[in-house]
Amino acid sequence: MNALGYRGIAFGTLAVCASMATPLRAGDEPIAVTLLAKVGDVIDGSTVTDVLGPTVSPDDKVAFILRLTEQRHAIWYDDGVFFLSDDAPIALALPYSDATVNFDSAGEFVYATRVGDPPRRAIYSSLNGAMSAECDQAPGFPPGVVIWSPEFPQMMDDGSIYWHARYDQSGLCVSGDARFVLYHRPVAGPITAIVQDGDMIDGDQLNGDPFQITRSILSDNGSNMLLRFEEFGFPLGEDERIAVNGQVVASAGSATGSGDNWQYFGYEYAINNDGDYLFFGTTDGSITTRKFLAYDAQIILRVNQVLGDNVLALDVRDVDINNHNQAAFVWGYRNPASHEAIFFAPDASDIPGSSIVLLSQGDLIDTDGNGEGDWIIDTIFDNPYGDVTHLIELAENGMIYAHVELRSLDGSAHNLDAIVAIPLPASSCNPADLAEPFGALDFSDVTAFLVAFAGSQPEADLAAPFGSFDFSDVVAFLTAFGSGCP
Repeated sequence: MNALGYRGIAFGTLAVCASMATPLRAGDEPIAVTLLAKVGDVIDGSTVTDVLGPTVSPDDKVAFILRLTEQRHAIWYDDGVFFLSDDAPIALALPYSDATVNFDSAGEFVYATRVGDPPRRAIYSSLNGAMSAECDQAPGFPPGVVIWSPEFPQMMDDGSIYWHARYDQSGLCVSGDARFVLYHRPVAGPITAIVQDGDMIDGDQLNGDPFQITRSILSDNGSNMLLRFEEFGFPLGEDERIAVNGQVVASAGSATGSGDNWQYFGYEYAINNDGDYLFFGTTDGSITTRKFLAYDAQIILRVNQVLGDNVLALDVRDVDINNHNQAAFVWGYRNPASHEAIFFAPDASDIPGSSIVLLSQGDLIDTDGNGEGDWIIDTIFDNPYGDVTHLIELAENGMIYAHVELRSLDGSAHNLDAIVAIPLPASSCNPADLAEPFGALDFSDVTAFLVAFAGSQPEADLAAPFGSFDFSDVVAFLTAFGSGCP
């Protein structure tokens, strides 16, 4: 148990002074989660064959897509199936392998799918129907320029929609020369291109050719945008950029500020309404430390970082940050074998000091609330389709939704895709909030600090030099206690 009263880890900076309990393994006390849907479930007479990644609406309702037999698919929203592909006024084919659905608070939705016969990739929304279908005229471009590969739509709470596409100037509707464009459609008004191939972004020219990866994501309120793009004229390993609200904050080949240079950036990012953000990737540093997680363009965790009894290993695979500035990420650890895990940090500005393990490979889970194990976590979802996938979604209501693979207790069934809801532990309001009731500072927090300090526990290791317990830790506690809870 850590300072939050939950199994997991309390990090220092690059080393942690005290040992940490190994995350639960199959056969230990099960972890209570809610199993929302899994492969093999039956929906409207069809069987679920695949589950796609979760998202959360602005009012904290989970949504995801389910592939079904008979070439059907369904959209899960909140507590059940909300939409079947049969419900649409036009033919909808199976969505993309990496498709996610986005809702606003009014229950309107958008996702990338395929429409018509033969099926063409398109954006489909409950407000607008099918739009931006492949081979259609590209909005905002001269006649004869057509759409290719529309994807990654995102709906704002006012019902407006952003999505990626490529535009093919040849008019032949092929991918060979299709260039990147980011579209926006307000609830009332025309579709407009807001970012496209060749645009200048903070002095760097966006290279949107077919062989470059360009991704964007907006905060829930639409006020902040993180854009990953590649620049014209730079060699591999020096061409990738991360821009936030039009300003480049990380540039491949430039200094990270911690002794090496940015090199490659991952394909999943997150940004909240305050403009705080997370991304991950690799640097050009030592192979033993080059994989990283960054908060507001500052590297805060690296692979092989020692965390109590564990060591970060494998790759970062997904990140999320919510509007309470809480963070979640998927990474692996060794203890001694390698396992993937979902980590949660109640304070994204202090991920090294506040992160805990919520769920990891091999954990036993209780899905019916009887205190007994029902399934084993085979792995956090292993995407067979490529690098782009969405694994976790951190809500504002004390839940995190995760795309996992399950194994039955007897081993007869395994690698079953599923979406589970994991309750978050009670969060402390600052480093001095060490005891219940969380969110309030009182004498119980003072007592908890004194006990932890006397026992050289990581909860009391609040100031450098980390790994030793001295007056600087006492000062840090008193300063945090004096600042109170928001």
